Amino acid sequence: MSSTSPVPARQRRPSEKRPSGSSAPGSSAPETPPKRPRALSSDFSVPKYHKGLDDLTITVDPSHVRDHGTWEGWGTSLCWWAAVPWETPRPDVIADLLFTREDVIRFQTTTHGTYELPGLGMTIARYNAGASGQGMKEGKLYEARKMPGFWTDMKKGDASTWDWDRDQKQVDMLRQAKERGANIFELFSNSPMWWMCHTECPAGSLSGIKDNLKREHYRDFAHYLVSIVVYAKSEWGI
Repeated sequence: MSSTSPVPARQRRPSEKRPSGSSAPGSSAPETPPKRPRALSSDFSVPKYHKGLDDLTITVDPSHVRDHGTWEGWGTSLCWWAAVPWETPRPDVIADLLFTREDVIRFQTTTHGTYELPGLGMTIARYNAGASGQGMKEGKLYEARKMPGFWTDMKKGDASTWDWDRDQKQVDMLRQAKERGANIFELFSNSPMWWMCHTECPAGSLSGIKDNLKREHYRDFAHYLVSIVVYAKSEWGI
């Protein structure tokens, strides 16, 4: 009976990688399936695991027979365009276009020429409470979406000590909207102040679906929003 010498196992080169899901030769460890990328829904808006309602067909009936409530007005959010350092067109021209009903407004742009447009006559302006500040983690937050928050020092809960000189461009647009006839002003927030967040970033939670506000800052966030409303009335004249 002839004997054969064992064949040595092939040695992997340092640059070679073991195929995903495979185990070392002679190992009894279970194979790990390769990770699958998180898929998006057909409209690319939410992950597939976020189950929504089935598609519906909606019929709009504007008949006066039905009670649809009272139309208060129509308007725009100031987020994020009102905080842009506009030069062409000027902020006052944008305010004319949005909040007046002038027949002809000369609207000059930097890349698409000049237009003569009618005013839209909006009566509602929605103010976006800022949440960004020095020391936050920026993540993938776009520069133009870093709205400056007023409560910059978490240790100073007294609103009279906050930096109310921040975010002047949005505040100026609020005033211009009021001067042109807007009569409904709303406050909203996309995020608490960055230091109230789990991620220390106002861009949202890492998963995109979980609450990013720390439980210990629930009252702080409410205090922040109420303080902005009080200050807007007393100091901004809104």
